[in-house]
Amino acid sequence: MIIENGAPQPFKLRRIRDLYASHAMRVNDEYQRGDAWSLEQKQSLIDSLFRGYPLPLFYFREKSSEGLKGERATSYEIVDGQQRILSFSEFSSDKWPALSGNDPKLGLPDSISTRPCPWGGRHFSELTEDLTERFLNSDLQCIVVTGETTDDEVRDLFIRLQAGTALTRQQVRDAWPGAVGPYIERLAGKKTRRPKFPKLFKVLGRWGRGATDEEIENEDRYHEDRQLRILVGKDHPAWVQG
Repeated sequence: MIIENGAPQPFKLRRIRDLYASHAMRVNDEYQRGDAWSLEQKQSLIDSLFRGYPLPLFYFREKSSEGLKGERATSYEIVDGQQRILSFSEFSSDKWPALSGNDPKLGLPDSISTRPCPWGGRHFSELTEDLTERFLNSDLQCIVVTGETTDDEVRDLFIRLQAGTALTRQQVRDAWPGAVGPYIERLAGKKTRRPKFPKLFKVLGRWGRGATDEEIENEDRYHEDRQLRILVGKDHPAWVQG
């Protein structure tokens, strides 16, 4: 695994947003969890950005492929930062407004909440030109992984970086290095990817008690099907991966 230039690099938010919109920057659904942040978390991120608070590093894996004419095309796999990039994209698409400075959801002390908050309560299209440029020209500190990087290394890096919304046990199993996770996903399905053996894994995966609230994933219809359960004794289900 090689870190480009050996240190974080600043990239404009505008550039990252545009790459994401054009699908030149995307997530790997085999181990990423989809849209997991609440609206409040997304709005708090936008408020932090406008206040100039430092954000955690973004991690990308650079990938190169050959086009029809033999030209090289570069794309980026989001290893860490998916929730933040999705928040930037949604806000700049006018899907929801920024929070007002005195909104209790932010939980700011009076010494901060009473300060001017010109972006508060506004959708992106309602921002002044100065605030729009301030948002789009924000520098995001990024780590770009290049070179001979294996899928297992990227999955291991992803697991180690998670410190915000905790991964469920099944999400950790999905991301675990090795061939077992991808194999189970192909057989049992994930999110909108249909399973190869739907009837078999529906019976095996949903035999016994249902998944706990902790393990319910957003928009993952095949979440339970990726879990095989065996009974230990009469009423003690033990769970094993694939």
